[in-house]
Amino acid sequence: MSIHSIRWLDAQTLGFLVNEKGTTELRKFDLNSRETSIIFRGDEALEGWAELNGTFYFTASSVLHPSSVWKFDGQLTLIEEPNAKYLETHLISIPEELWIESPTGRKIQAWFFKPHTSEGNPPLALHIHGGPHVMWTPAGTMWHEFQCFTSAGYAVLATNPHGSDGYGEEFRKSIVGEWGEKDYIDLESAVDFVLDRVDSNRLYILGGSYGWCMCT
Repeated sequence: MSIHSIRWLDAQTLGFLVNEKGTTELRKFDLNSRETSIIFRGDEALEGWAELNGTFYFTASSVLHPSSVWKFDGQLTLIEEPNAKYLETHLISIPEELWIESPTGRKIQAWFFKPHTSEGNPPLALHIHGGPHVMWTPAGTMWHEFQCFTSAGYAVLATNPHGSDGYGEEFRKSIVGEWGEKDYIDLESAVDFVLDRVDSNRLYILGGSYGWCMCT
């Protein structure tokens, strides 16, 4: 898993962000005890953080609040919503979290976004992330693109196949020297899982960077 945004909380404690199973959480490490503990974990994927007098402030995205400012003092509070006017005039698709059995022997985390309006089964847009060692979250990554597709009548499927961050070092390294093998099987399995909910004659794939390579 990736550790980033590391900073001192005090002379003996480090705080940092960790990618973990489709979200990004805030943890701390005690140099004396050598123990790690979670400060905050939620549906909000943290992007940056700071601490002042025991209160934590961070930018984070949830499905309903993209790239907003929050504080956490034992209770999470939204303190700045820069997209309030936009959200008042747009519908938001709330994703369904899926855990899909893959022939590779692992359960793969994915999210299915329903379109707002569609006659019959909608077309499907499979979004493949780059890296390849990064991690989709349902909110913190590609929020705007996912929501634009659902507004246009597409169902969206976002998956974290083998090679993705957030599921342990072994899982992350599993495609090194083997691009387009296990991860391709995972993607196929995810599409098969939702196939009865979409138009099987209108299946589309999109991807950036490594995701583009998978598209070809």
